Amino acid sequence: MKKQIEDWLLELSHNEVIPENIVALNFGIFESENGYCVYLIGSESYDADDDDWACDVDYEPVDKYLNIEGVDVGVDSDKFLNEVITILLDIISLEKVSAWLLHTKYITVGFDDGVLEKIR
Repeated sequence: MKKQIEDWLLELSHNEVIPENIVALNFGIFESENGYCVYLIGSESYDADDDDWACDVDYEPVDKYLNIEGVDVGVDSDKFLNEVITILLDIISLEKVSAWLLHTKYITVGFDDGVLEKIR
């Protein structure tokens, strides 16, 4: 799974420019008929007290969705979320990805129907 997420983010960092007015990114997660899916959106606003800020989508990369292969949706969702957070923390520290995210002040991760976890 780490390789899938890393390849996806490296490709996004190569092909996309995050507008400077985007202050927050959210890595959303949901269950699809093919398993778990991770997606990326950006917003011009962020509210630490109200996760609905992530509904104000001001930036969407062309390839915003990543279907995670090889992970059964029967896996405990908290365990899956924690694994995704750990992977993202590793990847966003990579020089190329870190430079791509330079202007983004806040980064969150979470299931669409859950609480967003702030990782930056």
